[in-house]
Amino acid sequence: MVEDFAVDEMVFCAAIKDRTPVTVSDTFPSDITSVYCYTRIVGAEDTIAVVHSWFHGETRVSVVKLPVKSPLWRTWSRKSIAPGGRGEWKVDVIAPDESVVASKKFFLE
Repeated sequence: MVEDFAVDEMVFCAAIKDRTPVTVSDTFPSDITSVYCYTRIVGAEDTIAVVHSWFHGETRVSVVKLPVKSPLWRTWSRKSIAPGGRGEWKVDVIAPDESVVASKKFFLE
């Protein structure tokens, strides 16, 4: 059921290896080519989809729909970083009812 859905963990990282975040941080160097947003979802009793909505400053730059298929599910999305991508970034995790269930920022130096 959606009302039991929650984000148990949300981190940014430079890579994913064996379904685990690698080089977790909230600040990345300006020469990084991509950043991952890793989320661990709990409580989804039915198959649902969540959305990672990526923002650079106040501008939404990417929307990634991700399936969740069990009560404990790890998923992630990746954003390629173009030159000039410095500054504040944010990802909102959006539930099937379109509510923001988690939000976190990172900074590109």
